[in-house]
Amino acid sequence: MGSTRLWGLDIGANPGLVSVQRARVMKPIVSLAVGAWLATAWMGVAGEIQWEHLSSRKGQLPVPGESRQQTGAVVGDFDRDGVLDFVLAFRHKPPALVWYRRVSGPTAAPDESKTGGWTRWVIEPEYLTVEAGGAVHDIDGDGDFDIVFGGDWQSSEVWWWENPYPQFDPAVPWKRRTIKRGGARQHHDQVFGDFKGTGRAQLAFWNQQAKTIVLADIPPNPRQAEEWPAVAIFSGTVAGKLPYAEGMSAADIDGDGCVDLLAGNYWFKHLGAGQFKPIAIGSLGGLIFAGQLVAGGLPEVVIAPGDSQGPVKWYECRGNPLDPPAWLGHDLIGRTVIHGHSLQLGDVDGDGYLDVFVAEMAQWS
Repeated sequence: MGSTRLWGLDIGANPGLVSVQRARVMKPIVSLAVGAWLATAWMGVAGEIQWEHLSSRKGQLPVPGESRQQTGAVVGDFDRDGVLDFVLAFRHKPPALVWYRRVSGPTAAPDESKTGGWTRWVIEPEYLTVEAGGAVHDIDGDGDFDIVFGGDWQSSEVWWWENPYPQFDPAVPWKRRTIKRGGARQHHDQVFGDFKGTGRAQLAFWNQQAKTIVLADIPPNPRQAEEWPAVAIFSGTVAGKLPYAEGMSAADIDGDGCVDLLAGNYWFKHLGAGQFKPIAIGSLGGLIFAGQLVAGGLPEVVIAPGDSQGPVKWYECRGNPLDPPAWLGHDLIGRTVIHGHSLQLGDVDGDGYLDVFVAEMAQWS
């Protein structure tokens, strides 16, 4: 197995500029959870960055479990203490979901101090074939983040887990409920957003073996619902070498004040009455995120090849965002990326500009 490759692309004021920065440790900026290790960026003097690599292999983090297939990672302040936590998903062996919760100060137990306050809590002890993706949202309206994951090619289900805040008990798993049961299998990537403009978020998710995007409304009483009402809003095949369509996020792409859905190589304009128009941004799809990479104007879009190979590109709109030819692509890395299955946007170095994080999967690199 080859080593994982990580790129941190410092967009800055010039989207063509790439740099790596290091400095003294002072203030935490962002954390990246990948498998059984955690990389934390710290702010130093003059806005420079140093990365601290924590690993369960070195005893700096609790060991997640026996599974060698970590499929998903989501981030959120699940205990509402002001500190971001992360949840890892697995499909090879149980447990299916593990929450890494950080406790600091005098409340940390002796064993917690050995791992920097990081503690391991099992959310789902059972064996589930969890697919890559995941989303967080206050589904039941009680003020805390709940969690969504979908099943892989072996499963026809999508689930959500109710956050028990503030009654956390390490011996009691979170309550799992079903969003989708039956039908076609594989659900790689989910996102919440008010895509229909109803004033309440919906859940969008891919159903790969049905070749569709599904939009599900949160039921009035989600704790009692056996499934969520859902409709397919898009159906189609993939281009290039992708084994299936993937990638999903949310952003206001056309600047009309409404949240739009992004998936694959498309953004989706809501036409009303639950109808959506797909507009192609790039020729190849994969993981997709949008953000203000260039000051002013509409947001830019970054697409990585996901479970395939190809370039990582950022796209700017030079015209009407509803017109596919108006989207101009720029290569970020300059070489083919093999299974570029990690993509995020964020101000990594604290200079006020969004940066791009992208990584290849180790097995194929």
